[in-house]
Amino acid sequence: MLHIAFHIRERKDLEGTLFVYERLCKPYHGFAILSTVSRETFVQIIKSSMEFKHTPTYEAFLQYKVDVGDIYGIWFISKNDCPRVTECLKW
Repeated sequence: MLHIAFHIRERKDLEGTLFVYERLCKPYHGFAILSTVSRETFVQIIKSSMEFKHTPTYEAFLQYKVDVGDIYGIWFISKNDCPRVTECLKW
């Protein structure tokens, strides 16, 4: 389990635990963030068209693009978790 904060252009009131999962039926992969600061749960299906970007300059930040104009960011408490999770999400 990882504790993260989630951003969509402007800060979203979503901070909590990130779960990466695999299913037996389509869609096969995704992740969910169970918020500890609100009642909201964020679920993202991983699509083959998604782009993930993690740069050494921002060691604890993962940026990803779902569709044209939809750019999201995940901030990790530990900079060591970010590259590991980035690789998990690139199915």
